[in-house]
Amino acid sequence: MNEQSNNLICAKYNITRDQLKQWRSKYKNEWSEITDIDRTRSSSKKASFPNTEKELFEWIGPQITAGVPLSRDHVQRQMRLMLKVSVEGTEEDRRSFRASDGWWRRFKRRWRM
Repeated sequence: MNEQSNNLICAKYNITRDQLKQWRSKYKNEWSEITDIDRTRSSSKKASFPNTEKELFEWIGPQITAGVPLSRDHVQRQMRLMLKVSVEGTEEDRRSFRASDGWWRRFKRRWRM
């Protein structure tokens, strides 16, 4: 966190910088979990096809359990295949969807992978 953020937090909760520092060191793990979740929620682009992504996520679990090695390319290809039979979104959107590396990063972040 930067100085400005620290100052805002101290002012909002009426605490000193030393108190904030002590609290952060005492609750270090919990703090990082909270800030990671908040950062993900605010900066992550929403899924274009949330239902198909959920189906993909549910497909991944049994694959891993069965010991099938899954690469990024494999998952991206599966998403494109699922969209071919999906009715979610418009046909044009489904056809133009590329399952890019950026989509892959956001997908992993959205599903906490």
